[in-house]
Order: sequence, then C-alpha cells, then structure tokens
Amino acid sequence: MVLKFYGERITLKRAVKEMRIKSSKGVTLGKLGSFFLERGMEATVQAWPSGIPKELRSEKTLRYEDALTALDRCLKNASKNKARTFSKETRAFVKNGGGLILHPHSIDDVRARLEAKAPIIRSIDMKHFLNITRQTGHAIVEYGITGCDSQVTQPYVYVHDPFRGPGKFISVQKMIDACNSWCGMALYVIPKAA
Repeated sequence: MVLKFYGERITLKRAVKEMRIKSSKGVTLGKLGSFFLERGMEATVQAWPSGIPKELRSEKTLRYEDALTALDRCLKNASKNKARTFSKETRAFVKNGGGLILHPHSIDDVRARLEAKAPIIRSIDMKHFLNITRQTGHAIVEYGITGCDSQVTQPYVYVHDPFRGPGKFISVQKMIDACNSWCGMALYVIPKAA
C-alpha cells in the first residue's frame, strides 16, 4: 500500500520474498522498514512499547550510533519483554540507516504526518477489532485524517488493511490504543529528497 501511494506497484507476496522471510506472518515493522530503506526510501520508526525506561523518551529522531546506544540501553534496562523484543528487532533497521523516535504516539503526531501526505504503517493488536481474546499482531496503513473543521467529535483516520481492504474509517484514539496494546510501534516512510 505505501509503495502504491508513491506510484510503485508491488504485491505483499513479492515484498515478503524480497525480505527473505517465510510468510507475511513474519513481517515486523523493523523488517518492513529495512525493506523500504533498501528501495531508496527514508524510514523512521516511532515506538514506545511498555517497559522502556522513561529517561529514554525523546521526540528527536535518533540515527546510527545514537539510536543503537538508545536501543542498547533499552535492552539492558527494559522492564518488560515487549521492550526487549522491540530493541532486538529494531537493531537491524537502525544499522541499515533507519531513524528512531522513542516517544508515545499522540493525535498530534498522527495529524502532522498525515497532513504532510506521509502514510503511517502501524503495528496493531487485532483483538481491538475482531471478536478474539488473545493478542494478534497485524500491520495496517493509515493514509488520511479528518480535518479540524469536520463535524466529527474526534479525529478519524482512513485505514488500508491488507486483509479487509482499503477505505476503513476508524478513530485515531482507537488506532493508537490498538497500537499501544501490541508494541506501540509505527513506521513512517517517505521518498528520499533528491
């Protein structure tokens, strides 16, 4: 969906093959971010999984050594498995040149990205949307947001779900809650400036 947004057509099946993983069930945002970096795009992960030490919180985009140092500190001092797993999975992405923002998601973050015409790939917990009791991770793409002048009481995003199709309309807060319930991770991808 994100490549299609920028004018390039590629199937999920082909992307999975290029990422050298067995199935789409093994796609993490770290692997997906590395895939976009290899295709010459700029990618940044914003995350705040539960268990990350509060002193690592920063709205600044970290790169290379700064990002690796933050991930090492997170791995060493994390109080929960989600934060440790995030740190391990994100290392390769950062080594490939990806950016890292260690900060909780907010409605303002979502609005700023989407109003700049940059889609957001979000890792969410599907139990927020399906009638299931266990946690199940899933990646979706947010590609639009209601305007400040719209008649809705809270902002909504347009969502493309690889399994349920495009055009879903879901509240931003519900998407953030589903994201935080899983691993608190979103991927921002834009073409590199020439």
